[in-house]
Amino acid sequence: MMRNAVAALPIQSVLLALVLTIVQTDLSATEDSIQPLRSIQVVEAHQAVAVDASSLYAISNRTIGRYDKESAKFLVRWEAPAKSGIEHLNSGVVIDGKLYCANSNWPAKPLKNTVEIFEAETLKHVESKPFSETQGAINWIDRHQDTWWIAYAFYGDAEVRRTKLVRYDSNWKVTGQWTFPESVIQRFLPNSNSGGAFGPNGQLFVTGHDHAEVYVLDVPADGGELDHVATLPAPIAGQGIVWDDDDLGVLIGIVRGRREVVFMRFSQLSQRELATQPLTVVADFEGASVRDVKIDQDERAISFKPGGDPERGWPCWWYFRVDGISPNDEITLRVRGSDATIGKEKPLAPSWAMPAQATYSVDGDSWLHTDAGERQGESIIYKLKPNASSLYVAWGPPYTPQTSDKFVQEIASGASCATAGVLCHSRGGRPVAMLHVREGSRPSKERFGVWVQARQHAWESGSSWVAQGFIEWIVSDDPKAKWLRQHADIFVIPIMDVDNTATGNGGKNALPHDHNRDWSPQPHWNETLAARRMIEDLIVEQRMSVFLDLHNPAPGDPTFFYILPKDLLQEPMIGLRDRFIDLAYSNIRQIRPMVPMSSKPKVTGASYHPLWRQISANWVSMNGNPDTVSLCLETIWNSPASTTTGYRAVGASLAETVQAYLAERPELPQR
Repeated sequence: MMRNAVAALPIQSVLLALVLTIVQTDLSATEDSIQPLRSIQVVEAHQAVAVDASSLYAISNRTIGRYDKESAKFLVRWEAPAKSGIEHLNSGVVIDGKLYCANSNWPAKPLKNTVEIFEAETLKHVESKPFSETQGAINWIDRHQDTWWIAYAFYGDAEVRRTKLVRYDSNWKVTGQWTFPESVIQRFLPNSNSGGAFGPNGQLFVTGHDHAEVYVLDVPADGGELDHVATLPAPIAGQGIVWDDDDLGVLIGIVRGRREVVFMRFSQLSQRELATQPLTVVADFEGASVRDVKIDQDERAISFKPGGDPERGWPCWWYFRVDGISPNDEITLRVRGSDATIGKEKPLAPSWAMPAQATYSVDGDSWLHTDAGERQGESIIYKLKPNASSLYVAWGPPYTPQTSDKFVQEIASGASCATAGVLCHSRGGRPVAMLHVREGSRPSKERFGVWVQARQHAWESGSSWVAQGFIEWIVSDDPKAKWLRQHADIFVIPIMDVDNTATGNGGKNALPHDHNRDWSPQPHWNETLAARRMIEDLIVEQRMSVFLDLHNPAPGDPTFFYILPKDLLQEPMIGLRDRFIDLAYSNIRQIRPMVPMSSKPKVTGASYHPLWRQISANWVSMNGNPDTVSLCLETIWNSPASTTTGYRAVGASLAETVQAYLAERPELPQR
C-alpha cells in the first residue's frame, strides 16, 4: 500500500464522483458489500498481507514473502534470525517504499511490542522501534491523515474490552485513543481485534481473528468509543487486511487455513444487485464430493446427493463450497440419498448421508453445526444464514490429507518430543503422515509400544479429529503426558486411507476390500502393509502394548468399543482389555457437554463379517503379545457433541486412558 498524504485530495474527489454516480443510478436502496475477486495460495499467508503498486507481501509470524501482485510470481523472502525478538508479526503497511510490520511476543510475558521496518523491495530489515509493554499486544499499524494508528489487543472475556486504538503524530507522540464498541467486542470474542486499515472513504475497517466478516467503524474526532456502522460478510477469516491504493475499492486479506491471499471489491450495490448474485456450487478441492446438484436461485436452495464412486466405498460423504451468497441470505440445503450401486446391490440407506446436524464453515478452517435438519421422506433439509459470501458445507467436519500433513508438521516443529514421518506412500502416490512421540533416554526395549490409527474408512472424518485430540494431549504439559512420553514409543497416523479421503470417496467396502478388511498375509493397500510391518516389529520386540483403531459408527450408535469374543483370547489379554475399556468409559463419560457412550462393547467375531480375521484390531489381538490390548473405538457422529471440539476431547480422554492404564503396570513384562 503506497500511501502518501498529498494523495488524499484526489482520492476524495474520485470518491465524490463515485458517490454521485451511485446516487444517480439508484437513489432508493444501496448497501455496502465486499465481493471476492480472486485468490492466490502463498505459504506465508498466515497473519496478514501488505501491498504496494507492484507487489504483495504475505506475512507469517517470522517470515515475509514478496510476490508480484498480478502474476503471484515469488520475488524474495525474509526470515527472522534466531534470537531476533521477532516472534509474532501481525500486519503490515507499505509507506514510501518501506514496509512497517506490527510485532509482539504475545502470549509470552513480559509482553514486548515493536514495529519492524523493512526496505519493501529487498525486504532488508532496517529498524526495530519498541513500544510500551503495558499497552497490550500490537496487532496492526496503519498510516492515515499524516498520522500513525496502532491497535493494542487484549484477549479473553475479562480483558478484551481493554483493546484500544491509539493515534500517534509523526514523532510517535500519542494524540488520541479509542475503544471498541460492545457490538464489535462480542464478535471479537473469544479473541480480539486482529487487523485494521482505513478505507478510501475515510472509515476504519477492522477484523477479528476468526469470523468471515469486516466491521466498518467511524472514528470520533475527540477520542472515546468507535462507532460501529456496519458488519460486512467477506470471503476471509479475520486476520490482517490492507487496502490497495492503486486499485480504488480493493481490499486484500487472507484465509489462514488455506494459506490464501484474497482480493475483494468494496462497493455499494443496489438491493436488486445484491439479491441476484447467483449461487454456485464448487467442488474442485481436496476432499470435496457432491453430484446431481440442482439450484433454485429464487428460493436460494440447493438440492444434491453425496458424490463418490461406489467402487471406492460407500457414497455417503458430501463436502462442497457455496459461492454467491448475498447479505441476509438464508440458504436451504436438501440432501438426497445416493442411488449409486455396484452390480445388483441396493443403494446405501439414505440415513448414512443425513446427520441430524450438518457441518459448515465460512473459512474452511473452523467448523460449526447447523441447526437440526428436518427429515422429509428420503431427504433432509438444513437451513442456515451464514452472513458470508461463501460457505463450506459438509457431512461432518472435514479432515483432509493436507490437514493431516500440516498438523503433524506443526506439532513436530513445536515439540521436541515429536517427530514427523511418512508411514508410506499410497497407491495414488500420496504421503501417509505419521507422528512418533517419545521423550527421555529410556531405551526402546524398555518402552511400551502404543499404536493409534484413524480413518481406515475415508468418510469417517470424526476419527481423524479424535486422533488429533490424542496427539494434542500427549505433547501437552500435563505431567501424565510427560510420563507417557518417557515410558512409551507412541505412533499416530491421523489418516490411513489418504487416497479416498483426498478424492471425496467413502472408502468403506471399497474394492477389492477396504483398508479395515485388508490385514491379511498379502495386503492390497500400501498403508496396511506398512503398518503391519511396524506393528510386527513391536510384537517381535514383545512390546506391542496398546493398539487403537479409530472409527465412526452407524447413524444411531453411541460411542463404543468393538472387541473379539473371549473364547478366541486368553488371559492376561482379556482382563487387561476389560480394564482398559473401564478406564476409557470412565474418562470419556466425564467430557462436557456429554459424549454419549455405551459401556458394553460389541463383538466382531465370525458372525460379524466373512473377513473378520482381516480386521485390524482383530488381527493385532490374535497375533500380538499375550498382554496386548487391541481395540476399535467407534466415536458417535450423529450427536450435538460430534464437533471438532467434542472429537478432540474424546481423543484427549483416550490418551489419558492409555497413560492411566500403562501407569498401573509401569514396566514391560519380563519374558
